[in-house]
Amino acid sequence: MNAALLQARVYSGYAKAALRIGYTYSIYRPQGTSAPLSSGYLIGTTPAAFTSHKAGQFNFDKPDDLHDRPFYHALLDGSLVQVGDFLVAPPVTGPEIPPVAIGPFYIAAKDPLTPILAVRCTRTITISAPGPSQTSAGYTPGSYAGTIIETGASNVAPLIVDWPASILQGSRNIKETVLPGDLGAGRWVMMLSAPPGVTLTQGMLIADDLGNNYGVQTAELTPRGWLLAAESTHT
Repeated sequence: MNAALLQARVYSGYAKAALRIGYTYSIYRPQGTSAPLSSGYLIGTTPAAFTSHKAGQFNFDKPDDLHDRPFYHALLDGSLVQVGDFLVAPPVTGPEIPPVAIGPFYIAAKDPLTPILAVRCTRTITISAPGPSQTSAGYTPGSYAGTIIETGASNVAPLIVDWPASILQGSRNIKETVLPGDLGAGRWVMMLSAPPGVTLTQGMLIADDLGNNYGVQTAELTPRGWLLAAESTHT
């Protein structure tokens, strides 16, 4: 038996298991850098179930309480999805709300003969590049409010719009003084799939669907997508 045939059998087994225990997810395959969950990117549906990456292979013996871990194992027919695809569960009505009705998820990896790796997205973000007149991220002299970034519409160029991402709380920037801003700016770790043709760098601006604003401190393109370290900002 060659590797390709073995992989096909593994995915066939995943598909049969997902059909029995999974819920129907919509598959979106974005081709641009804006609104990847729009109807034009819908390519089909598939039964799927997700378990925490830390739990092992596909372990359903405990609830998901790992709020600080974005990685999940995706139990589904791997032949139907590609790295970068999004999976979205439909709204659930009725007395039972399944724990899998969260996300969306994006497919982060399909390594040979191993469980498919997915990242659970918690927010929708827009990432912009500062324009020529943009104030760089930093502490404004005489201000106790924390990081100040000027984000006027004329000064920024959106690169990624309404993109699902995982946002997890990182360490807080604690200051030693006793001023109103002593709590420090929040620091965050973000993961998102890699849209084609986009390079993210330090100093870019992020806004999420709750109205929170962030400045990118570091940006690394990993095999699993973009990994960003960001700091909360005031505008």
